[in-house]
Amino acid sequence: METLSSHHFGSRDRKGLLAFLQYCQHQAQSDGKPRIGSIALQVRDLDPLAVLQSIREVGEPHLYLERRAVSVSGAESVAFLNATGPERFQAVREFTESWSSRIIATGDLDGWFSGPLFFQAFAFAAGNEPSATVFLPKWQICRTERECIAVANLLIEPETVLEPEADRVLRAHGAFSNPSGFASVEAPHLGSVKIRREDPELYRARVSEALHSIGEGRVAKVVLSRWMELIAEKDFRPLETLRGLREAYPDCFAFSYSRGEGASWIGATPERLIQLSGGRFETEALAGSAPRGQSLAEDTVRGHELLSSDKDLREHAYVVQTIRKGLEELGLSPEVGQHPHLLRLSNVQHLRTPISGVLQPERALLDFTERLHPTPAVGGVPRNAAVELIQELEPFSRGLYTGFLGWQKPGGEGEAVVALRTARMEGKTARLYAGGGIVEGSDPDQELKETEFKLLAMAHALGADL
Repeated sequence: METLSSHHFGSRDRKGLLAFLQYCQHQAQSDGKPRIGSIALQVRDLDPLAVLQSIREVGEPHLYLERRAVSVSGAESVAFLNATGPERFQAVREFTESWSSRIIATGDLDGWFSGPLFFQAFAFAAGNEPSATVFLPKWQICRTERECIAVANLLIEPETVLEPEADRVLRAHGAFSNPSGFASVEAPHLGSVKIRREDPELYRARVSEALHSIGEGRVAKVVLSRWMELIAEKDFRPLETLRGLREAYPDCFAFSYSRGEGASWIGATPERLIQLSGGRFETEALAGSAPRGQSLAEDTVRGHELLSSDKDLREHAYVVQTIRKGLEELGLSPEVGQHPHLLRLSNVQHLRTPISGVLQPERALLDFTERLHPTPAVGGVPRNAAVELIQELEPFSRGLYTGFLGWQKPGGEGEAVVALRTARMEGKTARLYAGGGIVEGSDPDQELKETEFKLLAMAHALGADL
């Protein structure tokens, strides 16, 4: 990516913007290849979700990711790829590298989110259609506790007429400079909601078959999921519904994603897959869970039981060991917490072990996601055998559920989260997913109870009055 000081083009007005776009076009004309002109400008504080609600176009991709005061969103695309099959990581890598070499960026580029971002979403399995999507958005809004950055990415061909593009950016910047112009929209009442789900006995049977495979030594752990569908009187509004979901799970990563056609996915996941920032990487092992207690005393007892549960500690150890091994295979020296601690969320608590370390300069986000996904927290151990067993036992495609999504800078830094607590929304139907880790000693009845608890909690967070 080529970066240019905005002072090179004089004042920040139409004349200066046209001068920048003319430079981009000159570069495109020099070799006949289009360029991306990327303009980053600091604006007054905005709610990126409210902005996305206002500017999102039907039929165009979008991705929104937020945790606490940090949020990032991208809408529409100037470059887009659907990838399928086992080479999906390489296809996304080549796409990102190719377009990164043709980006020319200017403006306020000193912030963490300044400049163009590639938004990515990977399904759980390579056999899904599509199994990976990556796009460079036309519009980005990124917010931290210290700043809010609006980014416009423009596709500049050798023959592009520049004046309309400049005017479009100036209109957008004027709108982004006026927070009152983006009012959040609340989700409409869904009316009566019906539930459809597979026979619970089928899930018990899957768990029993998994335990048989564990007994035979085929796998040590496998994560099995089930689904529940909510059929409402009115259409679901994913972005509006997400507003309530992020309030229900304030300590999680709230996300919304659509590749521009068909269904939208929303969720609130507690699990970060990887973050690369400031020369370091951060990830975590998150496995083993229990409900929160109704009182402080009950909550303390349940937390103590989770920390001393042989089944949950073994399940958690598989995740720690696998992540450590994957990072070491990348030539890294991970710093791993000595003991798991409790991650307490609004209605559930998990065992969590933080893992971090020094990042090698040549490593990019995709190197980590390809090596780590799926972790034993969503797949199993050994990974390939567990994924094969999942595809044999689960009579449905997970899609994005237990896949991952996030963003990457042209230089390789970025963040990806695991798509948990997920709903696939299309029209009046929302399909929810929940799963549990099966290891030696797991009980089919208890696993069914745990997944039912997760599904009902998600349904209530989506506004279903069950």
